[in-house]
Amino acid sequence: MKKFPNIILDIDEVLADTLTQVIIWHNKNYNTSLKPENFYNYKFWEIWGGTKDEAIVKVMEFFQSKYPENIMPVKGSQRGVENISKISNIHIVTSRRREFIPLTKSWLEKNFPKGFASVEFTAYYTHNNNTPIKKSDVCKKLDAKIIVEDDLEHALDCAKEGIKVLLLDKPWNRDVEHDNIIRVYSWDEIVENTEKLIKELYYSFSLMHVMQYILDLVEVPLYGIALLSDLSIP
Repeated sequence: MKKFPNIILDIDEVLADTLTQVIIWHNKNYNTSLKPENFYNYKFWEIWGGTKDEAIVKVMEFFQSKYPENIMPVKGSQRGVENISKISNIHIVTSRRREFIPLTKSWLEKNFPKGFASVEFTAYYTHNNNTPIKKSDVCKKLDAKIIVEDDLEHALDCAKEGIKVLLLDKPWNRDVEHDNIIRVYSWDEIVENTEKLIKELYYSFSLMHVMQYILDLVEVPLYGIALLSDLSIP
């Protein structure tokens, strides 16, 4: 039986501590002295200088180097994924470009060997002017009710579409509030809040189908409740 609901996880800074290796790589290759605390923003071009297109080229260079092999899982993510997988289907949705599919899947297989239901690439940061794929659209396609994210833009996009967002606290995402966003500070909190949300969503889902089943017995559609409630008996 299919588990309910589906949940989406981001990769960079949620599963993978990518930034640490990016900093080491950039300092060595561009003679900088960047530190994690310098990254108040995840738009790298605003941190190390240059244009967005130049930053995209640098990120391409990084992923073509040996440094991604040294990326470590975020603390608690491996145990957290194992726990969440017992109560939900886990899908991966990343903004990485499709050129990084082999490297990304290899890293996931190495660090999360039990695998995931699917791995989706949105190629959000590109040189061209094509409309990027929004994570909220992927959530809808996969019928995912929950996403774990660290990026401010993606979090708001999903929250505005009614998707519950567990926002892993980072310096670059602290200026946001939304009813569908729950800020979390560790993977223990991600697991705890995922369990709560799944119970809420499953209860709501089950109750709706029980009501429909009862109404089907008397051939009344679920939306008929609203219609019937508007009728007054003289």
